[in-house]
Amino acid sequence: MAADFMANAQVRRLPIVEDHRIVGIVALGDVAVKEDDPEEYEVALEEISKEDKS
Repeated sequence: MAADFMANAQVRRLPIVEDHRIVGIVALGDVAVKEDDPEEYEVALEEISKEDKS
């Protein structure tokens, strides 16, 4: 799920927010370590790395 969001938003890091305060950061590499399917990580990385056409 996080990898999909990261791919769609073309970001490699997401802030973790609690009570309107940043309490941490999740990086794509963190997601890759926890993913059951390493292919999902690869797809997310490819999507993030694509040049924005807009």
